[in-house]
Amino acid sequence: MKNYLVTGGNSGIGKAVACRLAQNNKVIILGKNKQRLEEVSSGNENIISLCCDLVQLENISNVFSFCKEQGIKLDGLVHCAGISKNVPVSANDINDMREVFTVNCMVFEELMKYFSKKRYSNDGASVIAMSSMVACTYTKGMSLYAASKGAVNSMVKVIAKELVRREIRVNAIMPGFVNTKLLTPFRESVENFDEMIQKEQPWGLIEPEQVADLAEFLLSEQSRMITGALIPITGGKVV
Repeated sequence: MKNYLVTGGNSGIGKAVACRLAQNNKVIILGKNKQRLEEVSSGNENIISLCCDLVQLENISNVFSFCKEQGIKLDGLVHCAGISKNVPVSANDINDMREVFTVNCMVFEELMKYFSKKRYSNDGASVIAMSSMVACTYTKGMSLYAASKGAVNSMVKVIAKELVRREIRVNAIMPGFVNTKLLTPFRESVENFDEMIQKEQPWGLIEPEQVADLAEFLLSEQSRMITGALIPITGGKVV
């Protein structure tokens, strides 16, 4: 049985990944909504829920201290926590900008500061950052989200090189439109939303479980020769 840490494990892609991994592994899920965390972990002894507001970057060290105290050395990390803001640049809000970049990319960098240390992770471990196709499709109103995910992509490439000697793989998954609550701003602001999805993704919305399929592969020994990759899930759109 291996040990995994999943951020944003109380909903959406993070929940799907955590539940998949917990079938045969120990999984620590992070989130700031205690009730939803407990709902995910309830009835599954392989899931440990840890309430943590990742926006407060100083809290991240406590997560790894907890792992060490529990005798848990990590075999993998999946950073799924993320937020999206759909606004044109003319309506940019400084507080929104800080929050988007903090959660989407600064948290990942700080997580990796600790995960990269031998006392917290095993050699041969695997890391996944949840990026987005928005980083390279340049959708109107998504400059903050796209830029934050573009930063994550660059981090993945650099950190993958830094951890080669420990044979730790670092990859990113870049989904298109996934059927989660993050889509709410689009549903509310985009006219003819269903038509837009059909045009952008001929095969329809991606389900969180389909992203979990790829995550499971990237965390497994079957992907042991893959690192520094930015892997798209496009829902039928050829890019």
